[in-house]
Amino acid sequence: MRTIDAVDHSRLSSWLRCPQHHEYRHVEHLAPKKTAAPLSFGKAMHSALESYHISKDIIKAKHIFKTDYKNTTHDTRRTVEKGILLLEEYDKKYKNETLIWRHTETPFSIVLPNDVILSGRADGIVEDMGYIYVFETKTTSQLGASFMDKFRYEFQIDIYCIACRELVGACNGAYIDAIRVRENKVGRDDLFRGLVGRTDKELDLAIEQIVLITEEMKRGVVYKNKSSCFKFNSSCEYLPLCSTINNNKLKELDYKKVKWNSLLGQEEEL
Repeated sequence: MRTIDAVDHSRLSSWLRCPQHHEYRHVEHLAPKKTAAPLSFGKAMHSALESYHISKDIIKAKHIFKTDYKNTTHDTRRTVEKGILLLEEYDKKYKNETLIWRHTETPFSIVLPNDVILSGRADGIVEDMGYIYVFETKTTSQLGASFMDKFRYEFQIDIYCIACRELVGACNGAYIDAIRVRENKVGRDDLFRGLVGRTDKELDLAIEQIVLITEEMKRGVVYKNKSSCFKFNSSCEYLPLCSTINNNKLKELDYKKVKWNSLLGQEEEL
């Protein structure tokens, strides 16, 4: 049996995607040296909006985005200029919002049954007309009914809602703060907020499932889930490793040793 210090959404989703993916990312602590543009863009947007929700200072938010975003793969859709335009549209649309911000970026570490530690960092907790919601920002290339539907059954939202209930005593669901990134046009229709509900019964069931999945992780049975090698029109970042027999040299060339810190929401060099 393996020792699992803590479980967060990153580790849980990695295991459910493919135990071999989990082995590379969370046991060997390997990550690609090049950060994909969508991931870097999303992180920079999160940092900028965290500042904005506290101060409503759009100039400061744009500066944070410019500083944090690294487009090393030269993604023509996700440019610095596109991010700045989206932030300006965000300011126009939401600067007079009525949401009451209880907390912005909120780290948590909760003890579940069987001594499972659930950890993470939620984007925020808000109050709206007396109801308490997790606030979760998502950048996406597609925005529509199907985009919102998936959060109804998303473990990440379950985890943040469990944490919210533990921290403030209640949680009615999550606000999904969606930001669409398109090739050319930027407009107000690229910004959308939707609600997904959660009941106490649903959160209790999610806790039971997380504990069961963690027990599977502890058993440490590693296999390749080949149905996940290609997903969302792109290949798994570890496919080159899985496609070779002697991959130690490839690990040195294309991957770095980093451990994901769920409380800080960032990678740490090993």
